[in-house]
Amino acid sequence: MTNNYIYYFVEPAITSGTKSVSVDYIKFGYPDNTAHNTETLLYDNIDQMIYIVDKVDGGACAIYQLPFRTDYGISVQRLTKICDLGTGNKFELCCGGDISPDGKWMGIKNQKYILLWERQGSESLATTVTRRPVQIAAYEKEEQGESLAWKDSTTFYSTSDSKKDTPIYQYVRAGGNSQGGDDPTPEDPPVEPDPVDSTAKAINEVVLSNGYYAYINSGETVIRGWYLAGTEVPTVQSTNLSEGATWSQNVNEVTITALDGSTAAYTMDIQPVTPVAFSSDEIVCNGTEGDWIRSAYGWDSTKKWRFSKTDEDYSREIAGKTHVELFLPACDTVVIKSMSTQRDVRFYINGEAFGSKTKLLTSGNALAVQQTEAFMLTVASAQSSGDGGIAAVRMARKGGTTDMRSIEATRPAARKILRNGQLLIEHQGRLFTVTGQAVR
Repeated sequence: MTNNYIYYFVEPAITSGTKSVSVDYIKFGYPDNTAHNTETLLYDNIDQMIYIVDKVDGGACAIYQLPFRTDYGISVQRLTKICDLGTGNKFELCCGGDISPDGKWMGIKNQKYILLWERQGSESLATTVTRRPVQIAAYEKEEQGESLAWKDSTTFYSTSDSKKDTPIYQYVRAGGNSQGGDDPTPEDPPVEPDPVDSTAKAINEVVLSNGYYAYINSGETVIRGWYLAGTEVPTVQSTNLSEGATWSQNVNEVTITALDGSTAAYTMDIQPVTPVAFSSDEIVCNGTEGDWIRSAYGWDSTKKWRFSKTDEDYSREIAGKTHVELFLPACDTVVIKSMSTQRDVRFYINGEAFGSKTKLLTSGNALAVQQTEAFMLTVASAQSSGDGGIAAVRMARKGGTTDMRSIEATRPAARKILRNGQLLIEHQGRLFTVTGQAVR
């Protein structure tokens, strides 16, 4: 078992010289009982909660929580994992963070960018961090930028781990008041976020109520989405916009207002899709499958129906490149085969996560979907390098039936009977004990 320590003490008032303090500690461990590379420790004044973010290279950093108490003693406290940060886009190598004094904002950084999460109402930060963050538009890159601290709810600072001549950068959150307060480095003016322009990059993400991640083709102002024919037309469930931008919608017309007041008009184009007809034969993809496969990234003779790696600035997400949707009929099992190279993916059924992250295999992933009606299956990238593709699809139904609902309608019902004081189950002419042992 690997133990770790958080040391804490009452902040002393020091006017000059040095002062001794009494230090206490909390001994803690991670849920997997292994050591984690960690550089980010945060404290929430609202819930009196400690948060720790590990520093993962090549994957998503996870955030953990532990209630702050002074009576733990020498026993080991186990952290509770909340989630991986970024919720869909890799956020690796976290190296610093802080929570604003009023608990309204949480900021976490790596050496490439800073992400902000805004607390809604009285919710816990454990709920806040499960949402998509906002990325600071202007970031002064620091090679060893490993510190972030809030002054108040609108202003925070970042600096590096360097031996000398290290600047401190001030950031003012969009909508915050940049007036007043002392700039700790007068020679370095405050770093203000760039105004968001009126192009498509003001939109990072649009999620429809059916779970489809809508997209915008490069150079266009049309937000495209798809849904199963015969079902309700989906509405916009959530959006992620560049910092300070706002969304206004009137039927199918959308207006994005940027931080500088400029606007951009978009049109929602949400179209129905007829699922592919059921076939027990494997469908080897050749690019002529039709509308039942929706892939903004498109078809490629080598990669097949492509999906792109995730990225840090959502540009591939809003271009629709990170996922492929299959509109399938009712079936019991689906086998999805990849192109020649295995890729990390996540599966979703009608927008709901199905299983955990896995590798899409060239030999095929068999998914026991158990869907009695037509449905949308999403294959989404879960890695930050390399593109993937879907090469073939096979469907299966119980007993070869062409309609799963007919199985449910015609399946003989089991019934309970009492014989010689013993409770038995009769099913299709056979008797079983309640433990499943056949009687005859």
